[in-house]
Amino acid sequence: MRGNIHKHPTGPEGVHRRRGYHCNAWFPPFAAVSMGLALAIALGFATAAQDTTATPPPTFPAAPIQTLPKPPSLTDLAWLSGQWTGAWGPRTATQTWSAPRAGVILGTLQIVEDNHTSVVEFVTISQTPTGVEYRLLHFTPSLAEWEKSGPAVLHLMSSDIKKIVFHNQTDGEPQQITLMRIDPDTYVDRSEILPETGDPQTTEIVFHRQKSSAGSVLHL
Repeated sequence: MRGNIHKHPTGPEGVHRRRGYHCNAWFPPFAAVSMGLALAIALGFATAAQDTTATPPPTFPAAPIQTLPKPPSLTDLAWLSGQWTGAWGPRTATQTWSAPRAGVILGTLQIVEDNHTSVVEFVTISQTPTGVEYRLLHFTPSLAEWEKSGPAVLHLMSSDIKKIVFHNQTDGEPQQITLMRIDPDTYVDRSEILPETGDPQTTEIVFHRQKSSAGSVLHL
């Protein structure tokens, strides 16, 4: 019995020997695999980091800034300020315009023939929320109104440094007024009328700026 025990130990010593043998047999391969996996992960992160720094993100040219055309405004008519005279056949036309102020330009027109005033015209050119409006009324020398239905209303349709066009969207008296600037001291006032009866009529007056006695432009 004792001989069998010594040949085939079953006590703690024999058990520890067997456990030690088995641990030494599988632990080294597992450690190698774990270290290899960690190294591969580390190399992967390093490669990703190198790729992100080596390849910069694409850049695109900035889109060009587009400026919208400036809408017509009352300041486009500031050059009208002053006193003007022109010939309309045998008649003399005298026109006075104020500078733009508080959203309005005031204008008057007097037509004289044979030393007699035949018509007086009052005009307002106003800046409104819907654009620039040209309103006019005609009177006799005693200020009796010609237009019984109120002032004619024309809207500013186009404007540049040479030409300004107002259009009447409701009736034809006048249907259109065009101001054509020839030079700083000369402009043409063209009025197109569509009467209820008869053919269309066009009135065109060339106005010249009047100077003050000191030789400077008169601004009101």
